[in-house]
Amino acid sequence: MAKTAICFKANQAYLASYSLKTTFMKTMTCSQLGGACDEEFHAKTIEEMTELSKKHATEMIEKGDEAHIKARKEMQELMHFSEGMNAWFENKRKTFDCLAHDNK
Repeated sequence: MAKTAICFKANQAYLASYSLKTTFMKTMTCSQLGGACDEEFHAKTIEEMTELSKKHATEMIEKGDEAHIKARKEMQELMHFSEGMNAWFENKRKTFDCLAHDNK
């Protein structure tokens, strides 16, 4: 069985054991999202996670951080090709979906 299917089933079983009213947060780092550091972001969805990452990257670039400037240039290269950006986003979505929920 593919890892994604196993991950999906595990998350599905985990979620079934809790009330639908419960909101789960997950944690990803800047580097997991294509960035340049280990800053942690906490969000409920991959869309929220990527917005936090973009905000962080913008702040770091404004401070002149060379590693984040380089990472931003690499992301901009992906954006030139919709297939590349879509594949990147789907990969990050799968990674997010397989993450354990925060215990906070």
